[in-house]
Order: sequence, then structure tokens, then C-alpha cells
Amino acid sequence: MTRIHCPLQAIARGMARCCLWPFLAAGLSLFPITTWALPDLMVGLVAPDSAQAGEDIGDALTLTVINRGDRLARGTRSSDNGYMVDVFITRRTLPTGFARFDEHYFDGVLLRGGRVSNTDDLAPRQRTRYRTSAQLPADIPVGRFQLCARVDPGNKVREADENNNTQCRELTINPSASLVRALPRFEMILPEHRDLELRVIEPERADPGPPPATPETPVDTSDATRTILEDGSIVLTWPDGSQRRLRPDGLVEYIQPDGTVLSPIAIQIQGAALPELPESLSDWGRFLADDLLAILGNILTDAELEAYQQTEADKDYYERINWRLRSIQFLTALEDDE
Repeated sequence: MTRIHCPLQAIARGMARCCLWPFLAAGLSLFPITTWALPDLMVGLVAPDSAQAGEDIGDALTLTVINRGDRLARGTRSSDNGYMVDVFITRRTLPTGFARFDEHYFDGVLLRGGRVSNTDDLAPRQRTRYRTSAQLPADIPVGRFQLCARVDPGNKVREADENNNTQCRELTINPSASLVRALPRFEMILPEHRDLELRVIEPERADPGPPPATPETPVDTSDATRTILEDGSIVLTWPDGSQRRLRPDGLVEYIQPDGTVLSPIAIQIQGAALPELPESLSDWGRFLADDLLAILGNILTDAELEAYQQTEADKDYYERINWRLRSIQFLTALEDDE
């Protein structure tokens, strides 16, 4: 054992620290190894449930950044290596690093104005809120998406946990009123109308004619249940028992809570009596049919779309396009009437 000698004169002169020198020379092995504390950033997202293509949802968007760690997280106001926040929209793909902005939609696109680049320092266990504009792409299709917020997408802040920086909410893109009115009617695809120009028109400000002769039905679908029957009929049911049923033959039935069934008279057009589509428009017609099916795919779930496609298996070219047009108009008419 090594003896440590500390002269009494040194102690008397307040120099007893010389007695610690052997311990200091031996290193810090007598003390436990310390793990330095790190910040841990998370983000909370408050967002609307639905929107339309091209809409700026910034007024309904709130971002809350939280530091759950034990050390200060630097923001961009005090450091070049501070955290930022990205807001992007996707169906299945999460971007790596910073999200990329584009005028056109793709999975993981950064919304216009959707980057918070001026951020505050966050002390441990503290939070702060941010507001920003967030404009959706004008060409985003209708359907269900994931609206996501990610804090520190550039990995500027070293964190205790790098896997909890993203939060997503489901966002439904609804068709606009002008898009519904721009859908071509069945007769517009006939040869004598092939030179007509299809364009998006402004919503009508007034209806010059009498109101349509259809029974009163609920127009709010937020509390309605959608069911597909074995015969392919699509049924919307409200809590009061009223229903709207679209049958495979195109007939719409209205069922009142007391069981009364009301339906307009359906006019059937025989597809065999229609002329053949000119060869010059064959590709145009096929593209139209594919686009209509894509719109239905964005409105319906996978199971509903599969059941729907069974209803058009025995339809010819004209009947299939007509059926898809009428189905889209039916599925979007409720939102259009609000």
C-alpha cells in the first residue's frame, strides 16, 4: 500500500490540495462514467379532417414542438444548426431529410409555405407553438392522404431519440364543385359532339330553372354509413333510418325512415343502338374511362372499389363510361349540395 505524506506545514498554509495529487494522477477511475444529457424533440399536429385541392389550410393548422429531453434544443434564431419543422402530404412514402417542394403533387411533397425555418430555443420539458401557411398542390387527386409534420428534418440537433420526430393525421381531399360540374355528360362523348371543348366552369350563382324533382334527402354525410350490397348497390344510411341507394342499373332510390321507397323513373338507353366510336377518338375514350376509374379509386375504399368493378363487368364501352360518370356524380353530389 502506498502511503500519502502531506506535511503539516502545507496543511497549516492552506495547501492541503497537495494530498490529492496521487488521486488526480491515477485518473478519474474512482468516479462513475457520466452519460451527457441530450434534447429529445417531438412535434404535435392539429389539422383539419378534409380540404380541397389548392386550398391553404394554414389557418386550421397548429404545430407544437416539445423538448422531452434533459438539455437545451437550439432553434434557428440562436444557431445555424437549429431545428426546423416541415409539413408534407403523402399516401405511403416518407421523405428522407428535408421534404422537397413542387408545384405538382407527389408522395411526400412539401406544402407551399409548409416549412417553419424561424424557430426558438427549447429548454428541457418546454414546448412552443408555430403557425404557418400550408397550401395543397392544385393537382392533388381526391381521396385519403396522410398530412405529416416532422421536426428537425435536417438532423441538425443531436437527440436522445431520433425516431419520434414525425406525426401524421388523415386528411381527405374532397372534389371541388367546379370539378363535378366539369364532368362530361354521356351525350358529350358521342361522335357528333367530339369537337366540344371540356373545361372547368365557375359554380353557378343561381338556378334559372325549377328545383329538381327529387325527394328531400339528408345532405350531410359525416354521420352516414356506407354499405355495398351483394348486388353491387351502394347504400348510404343515416342514424334516423333514412337511406339513399344507388342500384347497379343506375336507379337511385330514397328510403324514408318509415320504409317508404321513392325513386325517379330511369330511362334506359340500349348500348347496342349507339354508333361505334370513331378510331380517332378511341385512345381519348380509353383515357377518359381510366381517369374516371382513378377518381372512383380515390373516393372508394379498396373493398368498395372491388365490389363496384363487379357491377360493370357485363357493360359495353359506352355503358361503362356512362356508369362511371353517374357513379362519380352520385358519390360527390352530397358534398356539392351543401
